[in-house]
Amino acid sequence: MQHGIASDFARLERHGLEREGSNSASRMLFLPTPLLRDVERYALRLNRTVSWCLRMAWCLASSREHQQIDKVHARLLAGRKRAVKVTLPLGTWIDLTFESEQNDRSQSWLLQRAWVNARKRFLRAAR
Repeated sequence: MQHGIASDFARLERHGLEREGSNSASRMLFLPTPLLRDVERYALRLNRTVSWCLRMAWCLASSREHQQIDKVHARLLAGRKRAVKVTLPLGTWIDLTFESEQNDRSQSWLLQRAWVNARKRFLRAAR
């Protein structure tokens, strides 16, 4: 039986992750087009990548309770889904995979809610 990082990575590979170097991995996720455009806009303003913004949103949102989604944010979650390659550190993927399995939700769903919850912090940072 495998233990530690090796078993965690084996579990992540079952979720379609591709290893990027020694400490990160990437995966194609499907995000609603309005939400993806919103993340891309803030990534451009902050001179960062979409993956960085989603990682920071996950870190901010996972430290707090999930908030209710209001009508403004509900529009971000609606619409057609677009594929985007997201590269995150292995530790973040492990946390995200654990949460998705425990809550019976997809990783995309969790990252979408994380972005919505952390969006106000990004608004302040981008000013």
